[in-house]
Amino acid sequence: MEGLNQTLILTHLVPAVLLLAAVFDDLKTKKVHNILLLAFLPIVLALRFYFTGMDGLVQGLIASFAAFILCLPLVTTKALGAGDMKLLMVFSFTTQVDLIFWMILYSFFWGAILGVIRV
Repeated sequence: MEGLNQTLILTHLVPAVLLLAAVFDDLKTKKVHNILLLAFLPIVLALRFYFTGMDGLVQGLIASFAAFILCLPLVTTKALGAGDMKLLMVFSFTTQVDLIFWMILYSFFWGAILGVIRV
């Protein structure tokens, strides 16, 4: 792809489209549907493998597992929905393990802002 850094697709474009689709789905139905996440998962996995190889795929899996571990207590205490946890797990395949905590923190920040705007 001439003029466009290929890794930019994995690190910015795909996550942005995923998050925008999830935000619109959540605002419209108050739920993040599994079909949306299942549609994005193979795309994210294929792009992760294409751009970073098997090592990147393993790093994505570790990042997704870290997102699961960090979100599980929040889901069990009803502070976070299971759909949100699954969204963060799919989204985490596009980033690195050390950014997962910040990703979850920012999602709470934007969730609070959207919650205030909705009220």
